[in-house]
Amino acid sequence: MKKIAIVGGGIGGLTTAIALQKEGFEVDIYEQASEMKAIGAGILLANNALQVFDRLGIANDLLSRGNKISKLYIAKPDLTPMNTTNLLAFEEKYGVNNITIHRADLQKVLLSNLGNARLHLQKRLHHFRENGQVTLQFEDGSEAMADLVLMADGMWSRGRNLLFGESQFRDPQQVCCRGVADFELPESMQNEFKELWGLGCRFGFGQINSKEVYWTAKMNIDRPIENYNRKVLLEIYKDFHPLVNQMIESTRMEMIHRTAIKDLTKLKTWHRGKVCLIGDAAHAMTPNMGQGASQSIEDALLISQCLKNYSTETAFSEFEKIRKRKVHKIVRTSWLLGRLGHVKTAFAERLRNGVMTLLPEAYNRGQVKFVFQLAEVSK
Repeated sequence: MKKIAIVGGGIGGLTTAIALQKEGFEVDIYEQASEMKAIGAGILLANNALQVFDRLGIANDLLSRGNKISKLYIAKPDLTPMNTTNLLAFEEKYGVNNITIHRADLQKVLLSNLGNARLHLQKRLHHFRENGQVTLQFEDGSEAMADLVLMADGMWSRGRNLLFGESQFRDPQQVCCRGVADFELPESMQNEFKELWGLGCRFGFGQINSKEVYWTAKMNIDRPIENYNRKVLLEIYKDFHPLVNQMIESTRMEMIHRTAIKDLTKLKTWHRGKVCLIGDAAHAMTPNMGQGASQSIEDALLISQCLKNYSTETAFSEFEKIRKRKVHKIVRTSWLLGRLGHVKTAFAERLRNGVMTLLPEAYNRGQVKFVFQLAEVSK
């Protein structure tokens, strides 16, 4: 039985551990944090992610904790719809939904389904070496050995830098604030995710349970990131629909999380020897399509299938070849959406809104179809 080490215990790492142990691998997860504390607010899990969780036997648990999203809207700041995507046909086709869920609830479900996979905390990667097996060296002086290693340590991956040198990122000069508000949307909106596009800023929101709403605020940067507090957000979005300011006002300050928006410059390869990058470590993307976590979850299923069906080198090559076809397109589209959503002049805003209003829903469904379709391993 191959022993596999996963560096990183985030959504991608935990999902990968679940998928691998179901295929009979011996799995150890090495996480740098001292406790598994859910960082972040809510999360939108798309249909493709739920398909993966369905195959892993945990979709129903997630569906019971989250909130079903059956429509996506892009709207003007006053809630006037510009572009709509109905997801019911995909729910019927795949038998699962898109959901919004609190990250803490998602993490609980993943941790409770690790099976025989072992989780090791306070293990910050320092270095690794290959000599038959892979030896991981941690900053606390300890070591661990594995037959192969999956680096799932996120956008700022230490493992990636050890493999390929310092990474390069693209910076659109935008910031994303996320929050969970003690708030209940009108009943007509409770199964929808809306994103309101203004001038240089956007605001998205969706119910995650009966008492809370998850929201995201994305803006062109005009001040230090730590200064984007509730008062600043209320000023930026003062001309948006009253619901927006009500949600911001209903959010405790400690529940507002701020990050700079960046994506990872395309890598030539994701693997070397017995070490392979997965998730954000391989293909970190901007949050404009809500696919970052879902693409890491797709990685988890496919890498487990590849390792079951092929030798290590072939498995990593096949995994990379299959996943790059989809991931690179999503990275490009997400970047372009971010540029489109953050235009800086009134003329550009009117032009953009006109284009978005004219896009037929059939076009949207075609884009969604591509995103939701899972790749399969050829056997």
